[in-house]
Amino acid sequence: MRDIRTAQNLLNRSKPSGRAQAVTQLARLEHERMRLEREMKLWAQKYTQTKNRLHGVLKQLSDLESLSDELAAREGLTPTNKQLRKLAQSGLPSRKRASHDPSPADFTFEY
Repeated sequence: MRDIRTAQNLLNRSKPSGRAQAVTQLARLEHERMRLEREMKLWAQKYTQTKNRLHGVLKQLSDLESLSDELAAREGLTPTNKQLRKLAQSGLPSRKRASHDPSPADFTFEY
């Protein structure tokens, strides 16, 4: 969308031959400068708003993850895959295989 040329951009860029053409080109360029400054101001405002909203969403995500971890620990649930990945990345030992987990040798196949 930013690559679309405006009428001011499409004009021939040769040197004006007279004072009237120079004044006209000066007015067009001044108008284009003001338009671009307004656009930059709007983009800066939108960037700030988006950054603030993103910060809020990230805070809510971390709060909910903490709450979820607390609830799971209180209820004695097994850790989720995301929690296991966090443990693996942090270098802490992950949960060990329970003694009741069957090994592949415990299965028999009947044909």
